[in-house]
Amino acid sequence: MDKEQILQLSKIDVACDSVEAKRRYEEWKHVDPYPLIAPALLNSADIVSYINAASLVFPFTPEQLKSCAYEMTLGDTVLYWDETGKRRYYRGLKRGASVRFPKNSIVYVTTAEELYIPDYLALRFNMVIKHVHRGMLLGTGPLINPGYSGRIMIPIHNFTRNEYRISVGDRLISIEVTKISRYTQSLKSDEQVAPAPCSLYVQNDSEYIGATFKKFLQRAVGAEGQVRSAIEEVITGVHDRLGNVEKETREYTETHIRKAEEETKKSIELVCKAVDEAMSAKDRLEISIDRTRRWSLIGAIGIVVGFCALILAAYTYHVNVTSTLKQQIESERTIISDYKNELEENRKTIDGALVTISANVIDEISRRNSLDNSTRQNSVEKEKVKR
Repeated sequence: MDKEQILQLSKIDVACDSVEAKRRYEEWKHVDPYPLIAPALLNSADIVSYINAASLVFPFTPEQLKSCAYEMTLGDTVLYWDETGKRRYYRGLKRGASVRFPKNSIVYVTTAEELYIPDYLALRFNMVIKHVHRGMLLGTGPLINPGYSGRIMIPIHNFTRNEYRISVGDRLISIEVTKISRYTQSLKSDEQVAPAPCSLYVQNDSEYIGATFKKFLQRAVGAEGQVRSAIEEVITGVHDRLGNVEKETREYTETHIRKAEEETKKSIELVCKAVDEAMSAKDRLEISIDRTRRWSLIGAIGIVVGFCALILAAYTYHVNVTSTLKQQIESERTIISDYKNELEENRKTIDGALVTISANVIDEISRRNSLDNSTRQNSVEKEKVKR
């Protein structure tokens, strides 16, 4: 929208305060000031007409007007349950205050603007496209019936792993305005093609018009109920399971390392004992050699050969024991490495499952939104054909 258009819209005589807005709404609540506007999805010009006459949206900001929609901003009331299940409720937030939308959460908010919907209009709303692209959703375009007035309570779903913040006063939702078909009681006799079975128009006299968050939630989940994302519980369960697996792995590793250390210690003691015995045998041989210096050369060689054989046997025993210990330690290390690899694969599998769940949820919501829009478009086309 250019500056000239904004300037032109700013000159429109819209309501200057809430008292004037309510007065205009009551004046045109049951009577359509623009009967020549056909029942359909309204364009920006027609939206402005009803804002001017019946204060459809108050206050009105020209910059928030779109081709066939009007963007509304985040209000001053927020409600959600945090990761510990504690209820967080904030009212009267100042413009510019930052509102937190935790990852995998549902946060209830309201709009800064008030709605005054006459009997011949109906509204649907959805997130502005910026927040949709961030992965934030509010359902499949909720319907606001004719006759509703006040602010609305909006559940915002953040199914992503990211924590987002939106300031009070920032654009949050986009509303589209549909003019409903004329009910038979308002038609002239010569406009009737066939007799209507019933000319009763059901007025919106719901007790929840302009209700507070507390009243809306009490109807939905009871006075003590909570509305929290189920994904949060799944993630908590996964983290608990991973913690248990990590603890079991650590205990298993420590136990086997302790056993290996004990076996190694015993083997070293045996080797030391064998070496001591070999040294003792050496001492005895040296004494025997001293006593038998006069033995023949052949006898001396036999003694030396025997001593060497004894030393060789001790060394062979030492080598065998050391090799066995190394094999045992290497085997334990292999078992521990395999267990850690299995743990990492489990973590990747769980992460993949979470991404798939989030994608399926978003796809299902998008599919329902598309189906709902298609159904609504078909209804409008059928109405046009009838006319």
